[in-house]
Amino acid sequence: LIGEHMDASRRLAPTVTYTATDDVQRTKDLLAQINAARPADERINITAAVIKAVALTLRGMPRFNATLEGEVIKVWNSVNVGVAVALEDGLIVPVIREADRKSLGMIAREVKDLAGRARENRLLPDEVSGGTFTVSTLGPYRSVDLFTPIINQPEAAILGVGRMQDTVVAVDGQAVVHATMGLSLTCDHRMLDGAPAAEFLRVLMDYLAEPLSMLV
Repeated sequence: LIGEHMDASRRLAPTVTYTATDDVQRTKDLLAQINAARPADERINITAAVIKAVALTLRGMPRFNATLEGEVIKVWNSVNVGVAVALEDGLIVPVIREADRKSLGMIAREVKDLAGRARENRLLPDEVSGGTFTVSTLGPYRSVDLFTPIINQPEAAILGVGRMQDTVVAVDGQAVVHATMGLSLTCDHRMLDGAPAAEFLRVLMDYLAEPLSMLV
């Protein structure tokens, strides 16, 4: 079923993937400060921060928080972010509902709980339905920078997240070492063109560059 779903998505939607490398040093520093006072099992990882940034971006750019069903484009009020979870023989996408309204800590706990129960085949039907956008991360494997994720139909787009790594970047004319991360946004070209895709990545990168804005 998973294979058929992926194959149908590829055949159905004309897709384009837009990539960017983002400086996430400030997000990394903020998480370190937050986690310093937290028990090890309650620490917030970069995935939760990306999901929160994506959710806020979707709230401000609702064209991406949409599905194409038949000939009708539906733009959803609720921002329900699916998170792809790898299983032994495929993947499943549990959903963080109203992610734009949840704190980083709430998102981190929910992702951990859903991912754990997904691998134990204990998810409820409504926990894997109703998604409006999907995030797929290969960051924990520490081997992939950029990739071309397949859209979870009938959604408009999906974000692929690569590994976080130290990179030499230019800041005010000086070479410094900052944490960077690869982002890959695949869009259904029937619904979204290049200009809004570029704007989506810019807004998302702004949230990750100034992470305090996600806490307000």
